[in-house]
Amino acid sequence: MKKMKKILWKIIIAVLLLLVLIAGLSAIILSSSYTVLIKDTNSRFFTAKDLLIAGDHLFCIRDSAEYTKRKDALAAVEYDFNFASISMNEIIYMEIIQEDEEEEQPGKGMTFSKMYLGKYKIDASGNTGFLYLSAKRGKLYGTVRFPEWAHGVFEPLKNVWIKKEKIGFIRSVDSVEEAKRVGAPTFFTQEYHGEYKNDGNVIEGYYINRGAKMMWRGYKIKKN
Repeated sequence: MKKMKKILWKIIIAVLLLLVLIAGLSAIILSSSYTVLIKDTNSRFFTAKDLLIAGDHLFCIRDSAEYTKRKDALAAVEYDFNFASISMNEIIYMEIIQEDEEEEQPGKGMTFSKMYLGKYKIDASGNTGFLYLSAKRGKLYGTVRFPEWAHGVFEPLKNVWIKKEKIGFIRSVDSVEEAKRVGAPTFFTQEYHGEYKNDGNVIEGYYINRGAKMMWRGYKIKKN
C-alpha cells in the first residue's frame, strides 16, 4: 500500500511539473511582442509571431499572405494569422522586425475616417473575394484575394487612396514573376473606384477591365 502511494505521489508530482513547464512555455510564447519576417526555400516572405522552436520544427502564428519581395512583406498589414508548424529545413532565414517608435497610428494625420478601414467581402461582377484595407506609418495599404480565382492568393493593391467617402485602387499583374505567383494567365490592370455608404459598412462602385466598365460591391465583415 505504501509503495502504491509513493508511485501515485510521483505521478502527481510529474504531472504538476509538466503543467508548470507548459504554463512557462505558454507565458514565453504569449509574451513575445515582436514580429518575425521569414524567407522560405521558395523565396517567399511572410510574417510570424509567438515562435517556439522544438527540434527541427518551428511552431508559430503566421500570416497566410506571402510575398516575393522583402519590402512588400514589411510594408503589408497583417491580416489572417493561423497556427503553423514549419520545418526548419524550409526556412532560409528569420529576421526580427524592429518597431518604429515614431510610427503613426491609423487615422492620425489622415484625411479619412478609420471606419473606412477593415475587411470587406466583395463581389466583382460575380467573382467573390475579400478586400483588406488598413493604414501603417501614415500610409494606406490594401490587399485583395479571390479564393476561387487562379491560385487564390493575396494580391497587394497599388495606388490605394481614400478621400472623403470615395475610394480607389489598382489591382494588376505586370510581371512574369507575379503572374506565376498569382496564377494569372496573362498580364492585366484593373482600376477600381467606389463610394462608401452606411457609415463605411458598404462600398459600391465600378472597375475598368480591358476597357470595359464593370460593377463591384463590398460589405464590411471585420473592423480594423
